[in-house]
Amino acid sequence: MLQKRRCRNCRKKADGEKAIVSPVVAFCSYDCLKAWNQTKAAKKERLKMERKITREAKERLKRKNQWMREAQSAFNKFIRIRDKKFGVCISCNVELVYKGHGGNVDASHFRPRSAAPQLRFNQYNCHASCVRCNRWMEGNLTPYRKQLIKRIGKQRVIDLENNNKPKHYSIDDLKRIKEVFKKRAKLYEKKFR
Repeated sequence: MLQKRRCRNCRKKADGEKAIVSPVVAFCSYDCLKAWNQTKAAKKERLKMERKITREAKERLKRKNQWMREAQSAFNKFIRIRDKKFGVCISCNVELVYKGHGGNVDASHFRPRSAAPQLRFNQYNCHASCVRCNRWMEGNLTPYRKQLIKRIGKQRVIDLENNNKPKHYSIDDLKRIKEVFKKRAKLYEKKFR
């Protein structure tokens, strides 16, 4: 027989007919058990709200460059998923290996982000490429341009090359871009499984 223990809620001795006793916890009555469960649930709810408030505070403290990084990350992920159907690098036609995070696939911009920041989120300017072409050969642009003409047409390539109109992104623009490309990436993941 279990020894007499104290109620977890009111700290009275948990003995008698109404007592609920287990090897782990004891309660003097069902009312105490119910009250203790409500406080535990209330504590969980409070913790959930505190986490939400903290998350919102962190969102408010983010600067424009952090939003830019997150939006660029969402956009690049979308590009990698979108071009998965081709399966080859746009520059050198080497088969791309998609092995989760850290694979050999980059989202390569035809006109680099540093030279044309207004095109950093343009879908025609960005395609899946191998790490070697994108990082080590600075985009490998000559074969990139030839393949780009095949994929999107000569007129769009010329429009990309001549687009020099500056574009400045606000934080609200970056938030929207991030959300749009996250949703598109999920949609494409389902579509091209």
